[in-house]
Amino acid sequence: MTVTATGTARSPTATAGGAPSSPALSWRRTFAVPVEVAVAGLVLAPRLLSDAAPNSGRSLDLPGAPLATAGITLAGYGLDVTDALPGPSAGVPVPLLGGTALPAAFRYAERGARDPLSPPGFLFDRRRFLAPTAVAALLNHRTK
Repeated sequence: MTVTATGTARSPTATAGGAPSSPALSWRRTFAVPVEVAVAGLVLAPRLLSDAAPNSGRSLDLPGAPLATAGITLAGYGLDVTDALPGPSAGVPVPLLGGTALPAAFRYAERGARDPLSPPGFLFDRRRFLAPTAVAALLNHRTK
């Protein structure tokens, strides 16, 4: 799964048909890409975002935010340490199980939240699931 995510992330920028797109560029150049994207976002945000005032009646979803953050963090950590630690050690399955259980708890907490971070049907809408999955599959196919 980590290899799949890495392939999806690097495919459009690092490869063209399986070969490095520009060996003349330094590896340090890859660290400038997030800065360029952030600058573009700052420049384009006033033009693309509406002028409507934010809804002041909304509140922060205090149970949902830490559950989602901790779940994603534990899942990523668990996937990352699978290569470094032996399988039977507690350092591998515990973060993976936590990374599975906390998003389930997040889903449960969002059902009862007044202002949920993610409305209950948001993640299970077919269009929101199929389009990114198809793009990821296409990009991963190009990395092999």
